[in-house]
Amino acid sequence: MPLIHRRLPLSLHHHHRPISLPLPSTATRKFVRFISMSTSSQETATEEKQELLTQVSKYHNQTKHSFTNYARGPHGLDWANQPNPFRRYISAPLLPLLHPTSDDQADSPPYSSLFNSLPSPKPISKTTISQLFYNSLALSAWKTTGFSTWSLRVNPSSGNLHPTEAYIISPAIDSLSEHSFVAHYAPKEHALELRARLPSGFFAGCFPEGSFLIGLSSIFWREAWKYGERAFRYCNHDVGHAIAAVSMAAAGLGWDVRLLDGLGYEELEKLMGLNTFPGFSIPSRPVKGRMPEIEFEHPDCVLLVFPVVELI
Repeated sequence: MPLIHRRLPLSLHHHHRPISLPLPSTATRKFVRFISMSTSSQETATEEKQELLTQVSKYHNQTKHSFTNYARGPHGLDWANQPNPFRRYISAPLLPLLHPTSDDQADSPPYSSLFNSLPSPKPISKTTISQLFYNSLALSAWKTTGFSTWSLRVNPSSGNLHPTEAYIISPAIDSLSEHSFVAHYAPKEHALELRARLPSGFFAGCFPEGSFLIGLSSIFWREAWKYGERAFRYCNHDVGHAIAAVSMAAAGLGWDVRLLDGLGYEELEKLMGLNTFPGFSIPSRPVKGRMPEIEFEHPDCVLLVFPVVELI
């Protein structure tokens, strides 16, 4: 893997006794200006960071419940823009996954044992990828009352609204794809929607052998439609639930999971293929009627899934 070079901070050494300094040369004056600019930039960065922290604190206090009252919410539901709980890419090829059999489930290690040690890692295959998604992000049941029908999923969600979407970025997998690929997981169909093919050397040059990525994103509107401004809190909760669900399902297959937190918004957006959609700006005044762009996706994070290697 390529080495990461870090830029070391400049340090000024102070002497304990006075010394005579020559008149500053042109290079020295430029260096002093550089140090001054750096200090000014650091102060600006500190101010911006403090402003962001203030904004976060304000949002937290404004949207939390208290012992005496509830946080404010919307005064009604926008039925014209009721969110679709299942995202689909209609033009994308659908790659059906397998439903685990009773034998597959019988071979799974006990839940409690995963907190002590992981089983021997299973190879990446259509069977194991199917099992990973089935045990973490798939539908678990359907419920009906009167004329209403809704689904439940393996990963918990605030209000059962499920704003979290999942993507897999993986090397070639037998019976799924002959090429490295990016795909969206469709829980209702328990299938992968092929979004893009990747160069064959993408994983070999960047990640350990036998590893792949899981990307997670949020559709804020699914929560905001019901909970208003508190939606951002719930979306963050649900991303955490999804990370935990994927981690536990991966552990049952002998795989470990690590959050790659060095990627920013734009990198995550490109990695999951979300940069192809038009951006959404909040209207300056109320809008009547259908507004499809309100269901945009926000990239949250990417997880590295890799086999556990026993050190001898």
